[in-house]
Amino acid sequence: MRNLRAYRLKIVPLTDNVIWREAGKIKGVHIISLADAFAVATAIVKDDKLVVGRDDDFNKVDTPLIKVR
Repeated sequence: MRNLRAYRLKIVPLTDNVIWREAGKIKGVHIISLADAFAVATAIVKDDKLVVGRDDDFNKVDTPLIKVR
């Protein structure tokens, strides 16, 4: 957890309808989980990078990624 603080992560509540709509669009186009679709949608709406692990689940989405171990 201490290493993740270096990325200045923020908790974003999912009360924003823009994020919900974007997640729906992403889920409709990509074969990813709903949770992953929300993560991608949040990065897109907030115009930020998405911090992910080393898996390839996010390689097909069009958002800047930061890969961590």
